[in-house]
Amino acid sequence: MNLKTLVLFGFVALMGCATTGSKELVGTWEIIEFKLIGTGGDPVSNEKVLKDAGAVWEMKFAKNGKFSQDFNMRQRDMTMESEKGTWETIEDSLKIELDFDTITSLLPYIYKLDDNILELTLSNDFYNTKVVTKFRKK
Repeated sequence: MNLKTLVLFGFVALMGCATTGSKELVGTWEIIEFKLIGTGGDPVSNEKVLKDAGAVWEMKFAKNGKFSQDFNMRQRDMTMESEKGTWETIEDSLKIELDFDTITSLLPYIYKLDDNILELTLSNDFYNTKVVTKFRKK
């Protein structure tokens, strides 16, 4: 096998890995767990706690790479908010780019899929903290 063939085979294999997760992510996901790590005490809110509090966070991944989310967990008064953007996966990385008027915000998640449960980890290396969320596919 020559080098050119080996490189082409490696590229095809890598693309296959990237698209496998993509197919599984397509759909609507609802939050079932929210965890802060590295904040002292590391609070965890499970599905019951989130539902009792009226928390909503729904993510939608479309086949064409479009992304949207509706949530009420940022403001104290739990005002519903919506954001739109795009998404892509590469190996265990999920990159979501949110569009805000004239700027784009990149969220570099590490993701794991287990059946219909999606775990997302967003790290802040500057503060040595992580937000780990779990979603169930609807």
